Amino acid sequence: MNGNGSQPDGGAVDLYKVLGVGRTATSIEIKRAYRTLLTTAHPDRGGSEEHFSSIKLAYGVLSDSKKRDVYNATGRITRTAEEEFLEGFGGGTYGKAVAKAAEEKENLSVQLALRAEPKGADSHSSGFEAWMRSRGGSATQVITAESMADQYGVTMGTYEPVALPRVNASVARCNGPGLPTEHVAVESEALPPALEWGQVLVHMQAVPMNPGDLAQCRLGGATGEEHQAPPFVPGQDGVGVVVKACASPSVGEGAALAEGDLVMPLRPNMGTWRSLAVWKARNLLRLPPDALPVEHAALSVQLCTAYCLLEQAHGLQAGDAVIFNAANSVVGQALLQLGSALRLRCLAVVREHSPEALEVTRERLVALGATLVLSDVRSLQAQLQQAAPLAALPRLALDAVGGAAAAGLAEALADGGSMVVRFCIICVLSSHPPELPWQAWVHHGQQVRGFNLRKWVGANRKRVPAVLASLGKLVAAGKLQIAMTEYLLATEFDEALEHAIDEGARTKVLLRTGDAGPL
Repeated sequence: MNGNGSQPDGGAVDLYKVLGVGRTATSIEIKRAYRTLLTTAHPDRGGSEEHFSSIKLAYGVLSDSKKRDVYNATGRITRTAEEEFLEGFGGGTYGKAVAKAAEEKENLSVQLALRAEPKGADSHSSGFEAWMRSRGGSATQVITAESMADQYGVTMGTYEPVALPRVNASVARCNGPGLPTEHVAVESEALPPALEWGQVLVHMQAVPMNPGDLAQCRLGGATGEEHQAPPFVPGQDGVGVVVKACASPSVGEGAALAEGDLVMPLRPNMGTWRSLAVWKARNLLRLPPDALPVEHAALSVQLCTAYCLLEQAHGLQAGDAVIFNAANSVVGQALLQLGSALRLRCLAVVREHSPEALEVTRERLVALGATLVLSDVRSLQAQLQQAAPLAALPRLALDAVGGAAAAGLAEALADGGSMVVRFCIICVLSSHPPELPWQAWVHHGQQVRGFNLRKWVGANRKRVPAVLASLGKLVAAGKLQIAMTEYLLATEFDEALEHAIDEGARTKVLLRTGDAGPL
């Protein structure tokens, strides 16, 4: 595979010969040849998997006029970013399921003649489940030199501290609960004199201002399990570059962090609204350097969350419906675009109280891939029945709001469907948990579970680069776009904060730190 999404045909395979047609064959002749081969060369009729894959590949190229022109001129086979994404999603099994569905749709008579396969054989999650099973007892705790040093400390004199320059970092600090614009301000903070064992100095490149961060400021403390009292530095996410390291231990199963490594925080409440930070290397995750642009890398948590929510939906197939609230969020925008690439029907739920605002939002989200845009101020079930009375109900619901909004999703969910709670902004602000009626479980067989990206990363470090690379290809092709507005932390923070707390804002606010100077 090269950078432009094309691959050579290997020189040994002539796609026209595979289908048994000439190079001047018409589209009708190519289609008829393919249908004939479906009945004679299918593995269920005694054909080989390899030969049948070649037939499908040949038809996929020669039936597409643009791909055929490129192949005729260069001998190369081109693939779109969406096709590459489908091929890699869920270990490749999801793409196989999509291809199988397209094959059966192509020739209904052939579909009826083929031997029925066991239900669920091509579930897009089967590859991931196999990988989980193969881990066996890998969850057993292993004592390493790094874990011993972290637990008992390192004796001074057994390592050389790394001196730090006498420079100040720009830090946004929350001094108490209430309106963030009244209690959060940028201050200057001196760096410690030196890095101790296992510490690194990180220059933050881009930091998002998330709803959870703002809620943390309003409450004057942490929003998760770990509470911190004011004053504190807000911020959970972001991306930075290691500029100095002191005897850094290995990160996961990889090499130790080094200068120039791109990293993101692994633990909550690390306080990322700052230009420079001294952190323990074990609390950071090294990112592949060129997988995503810096501004998208800063949103790695949100983009990977969207990817994982869809990948872990067992049995989800092309054509199925997925319903989710907070569709205006970064995760919501990513879900729409990934869902479109996976050929899912995306039902986007937003909170817009005026018809005019809802129409503006509808146009924007439909352009991103939404099948329907629904308002959470009215019954979702009633809106679905009115807009698409014959369409199948969604099999997956994704909740990020909590409270009555979760009950509305459950009401619209199909019998036997699943709901995943990825966040709960109402729970954070008002302590109202998701309201899920008992009838959803008892009478409708619905299931509910939670998802936390950082815990997933802790168990799947090796998968992160591949997931980011897959997302990066969509970003590079313009198929995964997130609306952002950037501000400088040191000089434009007040404006950034006003923008971030504006409920009508349509873009994600990013704090940039600029050049760190000589370090």
